[in-house]
Amino acid sequence: MLRSLTDDTGVLILNTSISTKHIKKTEADKYDGLRLKHHADSINEIVQKYPPSICIVREGFHDSILRHKYCSKTHGLYQYIFSGIDYIFITPNAVKTTIYANSADKKDLQRAIKLNMDIEFKNEDESDAVAIGITYLMSKGIITKWNKPDELTTKDIQKMLKKKNELLPETIEKYQQILE
Repeated sequence: MLRSLTDDTGVLILNTSISTKHIKKTEADKYDGLRLKHHADSINEIVQKYPPSICIVREGFHDSILRHKYCSKTHGLYQYIFSGIDYIFITPNAVKTTIYANSADKKDLQRAIKLNMDIEFKNEDESDAVAIGITYLMSKGIITKWNKPDELTTKDIQKMLKKKNELLPETIEKYQQILE
């Protein structure tokens, strides 16, 4: 899980991840509780230092029932912690279309963000959170200038590369460089 915090003008003031990978699954019945406690402790520490006025999260989509259950618990915890402020959901599709294009993947979103901001990400959670924040700030008119990349998305490039015999060698090279 990641948290990104901005000031009222949309300037990024904190971008960090909350990882639970260090928590070992020694006792299955306590595992989720330990991870949720770690989230609560970490978030409470951040909230003390940077009191938020709004919480913006990505609407969940999960590829497995177990992941869905844990993420639902995490969302519940966050809704409890942030119960005194607005808690807003942003859809993954809204993020993709605002930042880049509907077919964009996580790497595409990172590329689009880096085109517009001088920022490095430690992981995809961080870039996801920044993308969610940018989407919200753009919807509110706080960020008004955004340059979407001219390039095709990763999915589009992969489709094109399947037809290598129809492409010029320099086009193939350009597409391969984008995918790196």
